[in-house]
Amino acid sequence: MDQEKIGKFIAKLRKDKNMTQEELAERLGVNSRSVSRWENGKCMPDLSLLVPLSKELDTNVNDLMSGEAIDKKDYQEKFEENVVDMVSNVAKHTRFSNLLSNIFLGIIIVFTICFTGYIFFVNFSFKVGYNKDKMFISNDSSLSISNYYNNKDDLVFCTKNNYIGTVNRLTTTYKVNGEEIGIIFVHVRRTLENIYQEHNAINDYGNYNLTTGRTCSGLFVPDEFPSHYKVYYTKESFNKIANASNSKLGKIIDHSNLMYESSISES
Repeated sequence: MDQEKIGKFIAKLRKDKNMTQEELAERLGVNSRSVSRWENGKCMPDLSLLVPLSKELDTNVNDLMSGEAIDKKDYQEKFEENVVDMVSNVAKHTRFSNLLSNIFLGIIIVFTICFTGYIFFVNFSFKVGYNKDKMFISNDSSLSISNYYNNKDDLVFCTKNNYIGTVNRLTTTYKVNGEEIGIIFVHVRRTLENIYQEHNAINDYGNYNLTTGRTCSGLFVPDEFPSHYKVYYTKESFNKIANASNSKLGKIIDHSNLMYESSISES
């Protein structure tokens, strides 16, 4: 199918009818630039426009797609040739469109996977178990990096060896033998980003001893908290602890790690 030949044929028929490109475009409901592109052989009219275009130019689709008036004896042969060409062009256009769609879809999928992975890497945190070699509680509030936790009665939860994570706490009370004891439950949540940062920090320092490196977070002790209190590290859900009865709280305490206990003499 010769687009340039078809374009010249369209232009000739249009001019034979003393019709401008704008007038033809208006009758077909398209932009005049589309007509110009047809006549310049840059593109073909849409299949849906072949019949109305043929009517406007007083020709038939077979002649239009041939780019010339076809002799009656060659009409059937040329018709079949044009049909094959049209089907071939449509199939080629469809394959190209599908290729573009697949590429675009692939880009979206890759972007979505990367974005989801990044969100997971940065935001998804998991609770870690107690590590006595890397975690400790101190009553030296000057260790806290936050100015909010600077009362003399406040505690700080510290990790060593550049062990990075987010410290969470829950305060409650527990009655044992008639005495009300203050309980502070803590746990650390870490993300994959925390692990990555920690790994890079160790690599940066090489064989340097990192045991003196600390990351500290303040643990606020409520004003009216019992003077006798304990700090436990737990992997239990804070929601479960908050709704636990005194007896169930005792079982949770038994399965938690004691990290700090205030001086009983202060009570």
